[in-house]
Amino acid sequence: MLALGVLSSGLSACTPYGMIAEVAWRTADSAASERGAGGAARDLGIQTALNGAFLSESAGLFARTNTTVFDGRVLLTGVVRSPEARARATVLAWNVAGVSDVVNEIQVGEPDMVDSARDLLLAERFETTLALDTGISQRNYRARIVGRDLYLFGIARDTRERDLVLAYARACPRVRTVTDHTLLKGEDGPGGTGDGSAYAELSRAP
Repeated sequence: MLALGVLSSGLSACTPYGMIAEVAWRTADSAASERGAGGAARDLGIQTALNGAFLSESAGLFARTNTTVFDGRVLLTGVVRSPEARARATVLAWNVAGVSDVVNEIQVGEPDMVDSARDLLLAERFETTLALDTGISQRNYRARIVGRDLYLFGIARDTRERDLVLAYARACPRVRTVTDHTLLKGEDGPGGTGDGSAYAELSRAP
């Protein structure tokens, strides 16, 4: 059975900043996703370790960043006040056992520079669109929206499915940018540069 909605267990915090428009699609049967039950369990262990590492480092960093784990890969999003804090988040993520790649999309600025309520509404609309398409395996994707910038994460079964998901993302009203961090099934990650440079920004709205 599909469970749709805002996912708090995949966050580094359940605060207004830690919950910046995080939307994920989950099922009761983790084995149904491309990573399988074993992979889902490993990801849960990594997520727990990340939460502990960020909280131990700084309550502010913990509250203002989101950590998303899928198949050993980590996506960092949120808003922090300094480039140093952004860089520190990458180091903390890489220090967690089992992490195979770190993609850092954390923005630098004042936390109130984003309208989290608006971003959440945009994310919910995007979630609903994907939920209605039976040709998409929702459980394999995670989406984050911060400041109207949408980040896709997860594993696509094939290029057709990924192209379809990206088309929906580009069509999402008021979304400013769409950045693809998904991999195709069986594809290795980019080697963990941690700065997101291996991925292209796919669209920009005014």
